[in-house]
Amino acid sequence: MHETTRVGSAIGRVTAEDADDIVNPTSPLRFTTTNASGVPFSVQADGSIHLAAPIDYEARISYVFVAQVTDEAGRRDVAVINVDVVDANDHAPVFRGPVRVAVAESTPPFTVLLTLTATDADGSVTFSTVRYEKANTTQAPGIRVGSSTGTITSTSMLDREAGSLVVVDIHAFDGGSPALRATARVVIEVSRRSCGLHVWPTSHGT
Repeated sequence: MHETTRVGSAIGRVTAEDADDIVNPTSPLRFTTTNASGVPFSVQADGSIHLAAPIDYEARISYVFVAQVTDEAGRRDVAVINVDVVDANDHAPVFRGPVRVAVAESTPPFTVLLTLTATDADGSVTFSTVRYEKANTTQAPGIRVGSSTGTITSTSMLDREAGSLVVVDIHAFDGGSPALRATARVVIEVSRRSCGLHVWPTSHGT
């Protein structure tokens, strides 16, 4: 079942047959759970199974509980119920680490200037895999970002006389459909000598 299923929703039904029904077709069967503690599911008297509390794929991916059926005479039987939780794309990527770097204008083209890192808290590989791309392809045309690596490179020599700062917005998308995204503003400070890395807080990512 999907982890976004609303509490109170019916997710299935357990059924049973009683041979005594042949003699007394109105003989009631009553269903309950026998190990409900810590399990976010309830079995109603009619056998319907309901979600009783929120579930989270990242916390737990499956549940096992026991449903019990009792007839009018007190005779009973049990069934083991297995519920698998299906991941939802409910986490957007989050940028972590440096988003600002100072580089010398003499830095050769295609040198890796900075490596961006964005992570996604979704549990499945499909949703947690992150890809990167420029938010605007016309912004900072000499700057590229690796789609799978997050590496920022320049395709030509940087020229301080043309501008001491190069600014480019980078999106990080997850694997959902539609994809969720975060945005980081990368600032490249062009200097006449190498100045190392400068880290900006990443709370501006969206």
